[in-house]
Amino acid sequence: VFGQTVIFTATVTAGGTPLTSGQVTFYDGATELGTDTLDASGKATLSTSALVAGTHTIKARLEGNADYGPSEDTLFYTVDQADTTTSITSDDPDSSVVGQPVLVEFTVTADSPGSGTPTGDVTVDDGAGASCTGSVGSAGSCTLIPTSAGATTLTATYAGDGNFNGSSDTEDHQVD
Repeated sequence: VFGQTVIFTATVTAGGTPLTSGQVTFYDGATELGTDTLDASGKATLSTSALVAGTHTIKARLEGNADYGPSEDTLFYTVDQADTTTSITSDDPDSSVVGQPVLVEFTVTADSPGSGTPTGDVTVDDGAGASCTGSVGSAGSCTLIPTSAGATTLTATYAGDGNFNGSSDTEDHQVD
């Protein structure tokens, strides 16, 4: 999933014998990811957590020299969107009165093994016609203005972005 470290390994042989010299360059499409020198068993590795969600064409290429020609291999690798957890951390004041602004604070975090910072907006709805929207950040917030009295349930919904799946959380709130 997005943010998770993946290790690509290329093994290079000539006539079944591992090559022990040379460097392998790894690419994601046309973008170079890095290089590694072949070890004693003919292997080169690349570790990365920088791949965005989607399908990637990963290529490992060994440049040739006087003893052998160039060699490359390609594989298709899919990175899924990481799951998230949305949490309402505060609704202040609780309880409130009709028309009184309520500051709703929330967080959206990546679930392990994913990592990184989700982007986008969170919409908070009270189920009675009032809603507000705030940006995702280390501590996001928005101000909700209730329009009717009674027991409500605040629902904070993160829709997701290209690398993260959406999630939601609820909190009881009383409007007098």
